[in-house]
Amino acid sequence: MSAELSEIERNIVFDYLIRGRVPVEICSRSGKCATVMSDKFSIAEKNVMVLLAPPDDVVSMAGSGVSVRFSYMGVALSFCAEMRMVEGGVSFVVPPVVTREAGRDGGADGKESPFSVLLFYESPSVSDDGTEFVNKRDVECAVRSDYGPLNSPSWADMPEEMKERASGIIRDTVRDMDGGIPHSSRPNRMFLIPAVRYALESSPPPEIPEVVFLNHERIVLGVSDSFPAGEGDEFAAWISFPMKRPLNERKVYVSFLVERIVASGCRRALVGRFSSIKLEDIRFLYEFSCGKS
Repeated sequence: MSAELSEIERNIVFDYLIRGRVPVEICSRSGKCATVMSDKFSIAEKNVMVLLAPPDDVVSMAGSGVSVRFSYMGVALSFCAEMRMVEGGVSFVVPPVVTREAGRDGGADGKESPFSVLLFYESPSVSDDGTEFVNKRDVECAVRSDYGPLNSPSWADMPEEMKERASGIIRDTVRDMDGGIPHSSRPNRMFLIPAVRYALESSPPPEIPEVVFLNHERIVLGVSDSFPAGEGDEFAAWISFPMKRPLNERKVYVSFLVERIVASGCRRALVGRFSSIKLEDIRFLYEFSCGKS
């Protein structure tokens, strides 16, 4: 059963929604849905959110009731509102009641997500006068629970139709990454299984990064080919884990270097190796991924 947020919780979540970069799903009563990023919204007045220059599939929902869904720290939330046309876009009023949706927490596939990731990155931009500058951004990643991102990867996870092509990519990638490393010192490269699997998926990638693997040493993110990342680039992230009371949440701050990019078509998987992480957080991630926390 869905549980309503308290007024304090609602205000915290609303502030997070309008200040962050969060994927927001808008669905009509007929079941038609569209996804936009929360940084596209502005506030016209208290509790009134305005989306300027919305996509056509959102415009088509104007004048009717919609449900608005998004995730806060791995918790799926929603509210209902009337969407109206305004000058240059659409708007709706965030109601007093915001509910937690049972069975929708976390991942992009609707399954429960045991953690959430807020990614910090830099995006090159050009001002109106042609001046180049770096735009610092953050985005809450989706978590692909269907990958079992905390599990030890297995070849059995690879879909049958991908295996022939995937085996060649993994073999060549391992050979390249292990070049010059003595056989006895070569690390486990099983994280390449979810990376290659993601790259070989046939559907277009979403706008936001997706987490497909996480352990105490690495994180693997699935992105589109338009996402600003190259091998050797450094990123930072807050990884948050819901915990039993009294802790409620454990947060781990990491920096990581992109040591390998696996690409196919418009899909890319970024293999990130942690370059900065506290020792106690390494132990926590190791034990959490092993189911000991």
